[in-house]
Amino acid sequence: MNEILTSYQEIFFASIPVYLFITGGYLFRKWGWLTKTADESLIRLQIRVFYPALILSFIYGNEALKDGVLVFQAPAIGFASILIGLVIAFAVAKLFRFQQGSGKRTFIFTTSIYNYGFIAIPLSQSLFNDSAVTGTLVVFNAGVEIAIWSIGIVVLSGGLQRKSLKNLFNPPLIAVMIALVLNHAVSPSELTDDFAGRIFSTMIHTASWLGAGAIPFALILIGASVRDLLDGRELNRDWKILSSATVTRMVIIPVSFLVTAAFLPIPAPLKAVLVVQAAMPSGMFPIILARQYGGKPAIAAQIVIATTLISLVSIPIWIIIGRIATGLT
Repeated sequence: MNEILTSYQEIFFASIPVYLFITGGYLFRKWGWLTKTADESLIRLQIRVFYPALILSFIYGNEALKDGVLVFQAPAIGFASILIGLVIAFAVAKLFRFQQGSGKRTFIFTTSIYNYGFIAIPLSQSLFNDSAVTGTLVVFNAGVEIAIWSIGIVVLSGGLQRKSLKNLFNPPLIAVMIALVLNHAVSPSELTDDFAGRIFSTMIHTASWLGAGAIPFALILIGASVRDLLDGRELNRDWKILSSATVTRMVIIPVSFLVTAAFLPIPAPLKAVLVVQAAMPSGMFPIILARQYGGKPAIAAQIVIATTLISLVSIPIWIIIGRIATGLT
């Protein structure tokens, strides 16, 4: 019992910085230090510069990601994780007899899309302190991105959208592909001390600097978005949707992830990624996509807020269970 309590405290305090940054974003918005008019430019910088740089810094020079099997398995399971979530959420929606027009598609989409990046990455760094885990995570997330922009948008909008297919090849996904090629083609130990070698090393070093700002930057923007949602009139309370989404996202789907991690013959870094992702709340992204693809943002918002608040307590629980189930330390 004492070991479990110690593990809970370890994971809880490892997650505290994440929520402090989110709280900071909330307060910065409240105090007017971070205005809504700046959001579009900041998000564009995040997607096109900071996050791709973070991806490059995690993948390049990562020996674990020279394993072709792992590189294939990680995005495949990332894609499958969204598919599993969609199937489970669809079954729950059918069980509770949600009707078209009442937010059924938004419920399914939002419940199945978790915060796979900017909460999961710092947690995996703090808990496992292993470059193989963080590198695997960003490759895993490439599969998640593909699933969201293909089958996810079909579920949300009710049909295939040409504009969503264009987003399949987004800057983070392109960064993953380029970084994997560089990781296989140019080893850091093989870099020469000539002009070309120094230029390449400088570019990698610069990318690591840019990438270092990606996570706090994103968490602050998440906090500002939470402030907007709680302060706006768009948020409502549909208790049937809220309770069913919370149980689905925070209980049923995590169990499915941990069963997969425990019994599937996959490398330890990928098991660790699944353990972390199992504990994640719904991501903020579905709120934006619900606006763009004919969903109901108010429903997405209430699911995101509820699961994010609950995750502060539930994340350590699921990670402890996941570590025990998979034998990770």
